[in-house]
Amino acid sequence: MWFDATALPWVAPSPNMPNLESATHYPGLVLFEGTNVSVARGTPIAFAAVGAPWLKPAPLIARLGAVPGAALSAATMTPKAPGDGKYDGQEIPAVRLRVTDRAVYDPVRLAVVLLCAMRSAYGDELKFDATAFDERAGSDRLRHAIESGEHPERIWQGWAAGLGRFEKERRGYLLY
Repeated sequence: MWFDATALPWVAPSPNMPNLESATHYPGLVLFEGTNVSVARGTPIAFAAVGAPWLKPAPLIARLGAVPGAALSAATMTPKAPGDGKYDGQEIPAVRLRVTDRAVYDPVRLAVVLLCAMRSAYGDELKFDATAFDERAGSDRLRHAIESGEHPERIWQGWAAGLGRFEKERRGYLLY
């Protein structure tokens, strides 16, 4: 059940989680916190956009093509006193994300595709804070795969066996 189906009022669990849209993107976009890319902290669209001064949204969006369950658009944003300190007071180009179909949208998959596309398009402009990124990703494997130019589909396929084992194991703990 999605939160908006409960008819309860949204109470932001964090100043950077202003709405359900942000919460929906968060599981994937949190990876960007380990990079020099802003996740729009300090804006009304926190965790619903990614941006950096060197980003060129339109070509990046074109490079990605269709994203299952999401619409991407070019935007600008100006973070004000962002908690992560990224680009405070600077108007920067951004890619705005909107969920169009929750049933097929995968925020982690989108984040990996975006990170790989940024690395391919901008090279070393995309910088990693290895400790912060690896904490969020669970290991250094994802960062190394992105840095080495591995295709996002190959990265995703590499996770399949582990995800299958996890899903099987968790069945015994589900209540509903």
